[in-house]
Amino acid sequence: MMNLAWLSQRRKWILFFSAIFICVIGAATHFFLRVSVPNPPEIVFFSQLEPIVVSDITAARNAVLSNSRSADAWGEYGEVLRAYSFDEQSNVCFRVASSLDIVNGRWPYLLAHDLNRSDPAAAIEWFALAAKRKVPDIGQEMVKLRYVETLLALDRAAEARAALGGDEQKSDRAKIALAKAAVALGDKTLAAEILSDMSNHPTVARQVLLIQAEIYRDTRPSFAADAAKRAVNAPNVPWPDPIVGSIARRNRSRSGLLDQAAELLAAGKPKDAEKILRPLAAPTSPDAKPFVGLAEAHMAMGDFQSAVRELENGLKIEPKSLLVNYQRGNLHFALAEDLMQKKKPIEAKAEFRRAIDRLDVVLSENPDFGKALLLKGVSLSEFLDKPSEGIALLRRFVALRPEVSEGHYLLGRSLVIQKQLEEASSCFRTAANLSAKGDDRASQALQNLEQSK
Repeated sequence: MMNLAWLSQRRKWILFFSAIFICVIGAATHFFLRVSVPNPPEIVFFSQLEPIVVSDITAARNAVLSNSRSADAWGEYGEVLRAYSFDEQSNVCFRVASSLDIVNGRWPYLLAHDLNRSDPAAAIEWFALAAKRKVPDIGQEMVKLRYVETLLALDRAAEARAALGGDEQKSDRAKIALAKAAVALGDKTLAAEILSDMSNHPTVARQVLLIQAEIYRDTRPSFAADAAKRAVNAPNVPWPDPIVGSIARRNRSRSGLLDQAAELLAAGKPKDAEKILRPLAAPTSPDAKPFVGLAEAHMAMGDFQSAVRELENGLKIEPKSLLVNYQRGNLHFALAEDLMQKKKPIEAKAEFRRAIDRLDVVLSENPDFGKALLLKGVSLSEFLDKPSEGIALLRRFVALRPEVSEGHYLLGRSLVIQKQLEEASSCFRTAANLSAKGDDRASQALQNLEQSK
């Protein structure tokens, strides 16, 4: 009898848990089914769109049509649309993906990222939602800090401070956010302590200086004014965004591939850039940009002759292109410097003259083309025995771009050759103040000049 009673009791528990399970499944199914799923956005394909763009968008939209309740399909379509700058339509997709998948933080984050550009108040809830959900480890802190930074932009410093938590102040970005929150909440002492070891970090220098200007505005006005002035000339380095950054690589249009190649060149990956650019460089190319990129890649790899050939091909397509002619001048200048180092001054001077021929084409179209002014100015003043003409061009550059240290440094160098030492000292001093961390050419030149007096 006891055995039967135990079986009866066991049967009751099974029925009980089965009922709960059915209720949970039913509730989840009801929630899933009640999510409103619109028709996927349709793009009108104008004649100017490249076939690859039409193909990518069509394939992604068809995937949604085949499985309209798939969050991944909606998110994929949204990313393709975002890659090709159909932002409004991509936001529709991210909203649906976010409602269909209540775990993935990628979709609300991408929606918030676009909304934040025009309406931070609308973006904040989506950033908050993304921060609560799961994102890849590489983007976890970044998502939380975008939420915090948006709160700060909306003057909600107390909420931003709370969202940072107690153990999040490890990265430079988190420290900047905490310092901003501290200033907004009136704790300038804490903000100063946070920033005390960050003033020499080039990626955050501008933000540090701006916060310091605010901290010391009342107590040390001259220091604050100097910090604000230095902030204007400090580089404004954007924070990397691995989630948004991956979308750009979906853009397989010609302009998208050129942008990707430019990023690879800037990152010191000329071989990878060449792989992207080579298929774009054809005699029927609508412009010379791929050839310029290939020339830059070959120059970075030390293959100057191949760079010359690429630029010659570019000139066949756009003979008057400022970009191609400047790069050709830049290439001849580099060849000339190399010949000078090899103690071949006659050959070097011939290359400097070739450089000036190309740079003159640029300056005839745009007299304020800064880099052309610098290269021609240095060529004339230091290598072709025309110091007055060269110095005049360098002065013009400094007047146009006083915030660029290179102009002051090169002008100072030319002035030293002409024995105009007082003005040269002033130029080196200005250049040293404007130089990026690690660039001590101007300070070393100033020191050498002072020792020689």
